[in-house]
Amino acid sequence: MEPSVSLINKIYSAFSDGIHFATPISSLRTNEVDLVRGVLHILQGLSSSLFYWDNVRQDFHAKSGIYVTHLSQTSLHVILNQFTYAATCLKLVEVVANKVETSVRLPSPTLRAFTCSVSAWLKRLRDMALKEEV
Repeated sequence: MEPSVSLINKIYSAFSDGIHFATPISSLRTNEVDLVRGVLHILQGLSSSLFYWDNVRQDFHAKSGIYVTHLSQTSLHVILNQFTYAATCLKLVEVVANKVETSVRLPSPTLRAFTCSVSAWLKRLRDMALKEEV
C-alpha cells in the first residue's frame, strides 16, 4: 500500500520550510559505462568529461553534480574518491619523474636509473588501464 500524496506532502512540508524537492540537472546524469571510461582515463593521467585535473591543488576531481540514478551522491563520491585518489597518486609520480627527467642539472646516474624505472612502471600501469578501456 502506497502512502497518500497528502501524507508525503505533510511530512515534507514539516521539514522543508517551503523549499521544493531539488531535482538534479539531467545533463549531469551519467551511467556506469561512462564512469568506468572516465576512471580509466584518469588512471592514464588524462582528464575526461567527468573528471578533471586541478593544477593548483594537484589532484583529480569528479565533475561537480554528476550522478547516477541508482546511487546517492554520497555513495557515488565515496566510490569515485578511491579512484581519484589512486589516479592522483599516479599523476604526482609522473610530475616528479618529469621534473627529474627535465632538470637543468644532470641528476646522478642512480637517480636517473630510478626515475627511468619509475617511468617504465608508470607506463605499464597506464597501459593496463588503456587495455581495459579498449
